[in-house]
Amino acid sequence: MSQNPWETKVGAKIRLGRIFRTDSRTVILAADHRQRGIQEGMRNTDELSRKVSSAMRYADALLSTKDPVRLLLLQDQQLIRKGIILSLNRTGLAGSVFETDDRMVLSPQHSLVLGADAVKLLVRIDPDSPQTSSQLEMCGRIAEECDKLQLPLIVEPLYCKRTSSGLVVDTSPDKILYASIIAADFSVAAIKVPYPSGRSRQQARRSFSDVVSSVSCPVLVLGGGKTDLKSLLERTEDSMSAGAKGVVIGRNVLLDSQPELVACALSRIVHHEEDSDAALRGAEEEVKS
Repeated sequence: MSQNPWETKVGAKIRLGRIFRTDSRTVILAADHRQRGIQEGMRNTDELSRKVSSAMRYADALLSTKDPVRLLLLQDQQLIRKGIILSLNRTGLAGSVFETDDRMVLSPQHSLVLGADAVKLLVRIDPDSPQTSSQLEMCGRIAEECDKLQLPLIVEPLYCKRTSSGLVVDTSPDKILYASIIAADFSVAAIKVPYPSGRSRQQARRSFSDVVSSVSCPVLVLGGGKTDLKSLLERTEDSMSAGAKGVVIGRNVLLDSQPELVACALSRIVHHEEDSDAALRGAEEEVKS
C-alpha cells in the first residue's frame, strides 16, 4: 500500500498518532448511535457512561457525538489520553423515509474547538436515490475543509438499497469494493467499511483483501448490529490478517454484559495478533487482574 498522504501533514500526523498506536493499528469504540435514533440498550446515560468507561480501558479512541463526549470527558479523566473522533452528519435517522438525506450537524471547524482528533462522515451510496449525488458532493466539500484544517477525515461508505422493510446495507464483496474505491478517492485519512459476506471465511477474507489492495488509505472494519462474541472475534481476526488497520465497534461492545471483556479481546487481536480463541482466554485473565 502506498503512503497515506495524510501522514505527510504535521498537524494531521499528530492527530492520527492519538488514534493509531505505533503499530499503525487501532481499536475504536463507537458510541454515536443515539443521535441517529438507535437507542436500544443505550437510553440511560449513566449506564452508557459506565459501559463506555469500562471498555475504553482497552480501546485507543472514542467515536461519538457532542454530548456523550462532553459528559464522558467530564466524568472519566482517562479519556483525555485517548483519541476523540466526532460524527459530522446525523440527520438521516434510522428507519426514516429521509434516512439517505444525511446532512451535517457539526462542522469540521467546531469539531476542532471541541477537541476532536478526527471526524467521521457517513456516506450512503444508493444508485436508485437522487440523494446520493448530494451525499457525494458533501463528501468532497468536507474532505476539502478537513484538508485545509489538517483534521483527519474518516469516511464510512455504505452501499445501500431500499427494500420493503426499509434501507439495508449491501455487504456483498463487489458492493463494498465499489463504495470503498469511491470514498477513498476523495483522499481521506481512512475508510470504515462492513466486512464482506461470503460462502466461507476464506472467501470473505479474500474479498476483504481485495478492498485493502484497492485503496491507498487505512481500512477499518465496522461492527454493525449485535452478533455473538465468537463470530465477532473471528471476523476481527480474519479482517486483520487480510490487511485491516483496526476496528470500529459499538453495539457489539456496549450491548454486551461485559463490555470490557469484549474490548480487551478485540485489542489483543488487533495489537498482539492473537487468534480469536487465544484473545478471549487472555482477555478473561486480563480483565480479572
